[in-house]
Amino acid sequence: MVEINDWKSNLKIREALLIRLQVIIDTVAKSRLVVGVSYETSAEQPKLIPNIINNLINADPELHFRSCRLMVISEFTYDFTTSHLK
Repeated sequence: MVEINDWKSNLKIREALLIRLQVIIDTVAKSRLVVGVSYETSAEQPKLIPNIINNLINADPELHFRSCRLMVISEFTYDFTTSHLK
């Protein structure tokens, strides 16, 4: 709870909070990636996807691999969802 006595201060605090919230939302949105793997791949190749994604993300020293899972079997692909932290 914040007590503000004038409109200008209210707008300044509100703007700062909204900017910070947008940064958080952008960070979360960018930390998730969906990778589609064609049905035409061999049965063994989809099993390798989490390890391949792990290696790619960890190659960047500013990123940290969190997870990679088969989340959706869509019309033409197996869709793996990966998340990472920056």
